[in-house]
Amino acid sequence: MSRRSAGFTMVELITIMIIVGILAAVAAPRLTGLSDYRALAFHDQVVSALRHSQKTATSHRRLVCVAFTASTVTLTIDHDRSGACDGQALNLPGASTNVAQSSDTTNAVFNPVPTAFNFQPDGSGTDAILKIAGQTDISVTGATGSVR
Repeated sequence: MSRRSAGFTMVELITIMIIVGILAAVAAPRLTGLSDYRALAFHDQVVSALRHSQKTATSHRRLVCVAFTASTVTLTIDHDRSGACDGQALNLPGASTNVAQSSDTTNAVFNPVPTAFNFQPDGSGTDAILKIAGQTDISVTGATGSVR
């Protein structure tokens, strides 16, 4: 009667080490590049919010104000046509909030923080360049309100 010892064979151990090595090679770069994805997502949110602001100003024929912090964009609209934004929230499409916020407030932020500006009822705005760390600049053309 032969007694088999408990434990793993050398083939099993080497197979597990190879599988763990492959997983580490695939997963590690994705984990380290996560802040790049968050910065790209914030960039896209900002562009979307600015385009929504410009289109709303034109379609509603009202002043739309855009305010910034290092990691947020806040939209308000001139609700009573007084010529100044009175704090009435302009919600983002598909959201119940008027704030687009970065999910990575360390890496995906404005640098420098942009100055607040408005989109006029005719759709024009203020010339502005917005910089988000590691992303292409967002430009607003004042005469047309175009956001790129």
